[in-house]
Amino acid sequence: MTGEIRALTGLRGVAATWVVVFHLGWFLTIVSPRAVSAVGPLIGSGAQGVDLFFLLSGYVLALNYTERLGDRLRFVDTVRFLGARIARVWPVYVVTLHLAGVLLILQTRFGDHPTVLDLGFLSYVRQLFMVELWNQPYLDNVAWDGPAWSISAEWLAYLLFPALALLLFRLRHRMRGRSLLLLAVVVSLPPALVLVATGHFYTPYSWVLRILAQFAAGALACTAIARLRPSDRVRRIAGYLSVALVVVIMA
Repeated sequence: MTGEIRALTGLRGVAATWVVVFHLGWFLTIVSPRAVSAVGPLIGSGAQGVDLFFLLSGYVLALNYTERLGDRLRFVDTVRFLGARIARVWPVYVVTLHLAGVLLILQTRFGDHPTVLDLGFLSYVRQLFMVELWNQPYLDNVAWDGPAWSISAEWLAYLLFPALALLLFRLRHRMRGRSLLLLAVVVSLPPALVLVATGHFYTPYSWVLRILAQFAAGALACTAIARLRPSDRVRRIAGYLSVALVVVIMA
């Protein structure tokens, strides 16, 4: 099964809106402080929309590439896969990189508060190759276009995906769908366990844990669903439970 899944496209829209509202929280506070105070915790948790993106990314790539890449590692297929990902992500990324760079230079030259970001040549090269985050423990002041840190994290996942596809291909023929689904849940838990253990979601190199755990969990979930054969009744119940789960999360 390949192609677009409209339910996931809609879910991607929800994640994008959540992230945007999170970044505009300061503006919304000025416009409507009462409304923001009522849903403040929900807005403040908008960064988790990125984790939802990571899950969806792993799911969609597993859906489209496990069969193509999974039976064995092949250099040509790996290069073709990475080339396709670069063609999809890099053009828009590089445009926003340069737009952000121009704005930062103008801010440094004419603004009241000079930027704290590194505007040097090496920083530019790292961002051009989407590796600016790889040696950084935190997300702050890494990318000229702040939210672009997630692209750097995703690029790491893309490079690792051919090996993951090989693992998924083998697991799909050795494990039952329910076992794979349980494994997906377990794999998704490390960021939450760190939060419970430390009391902090944002810890050194927590971005590594987030991208690897959620990307792999999404890929495993896709592999599990490919093995399951749910009836129409089970599908309806799953739909109701999904809505209920959203309500519980928001509450």
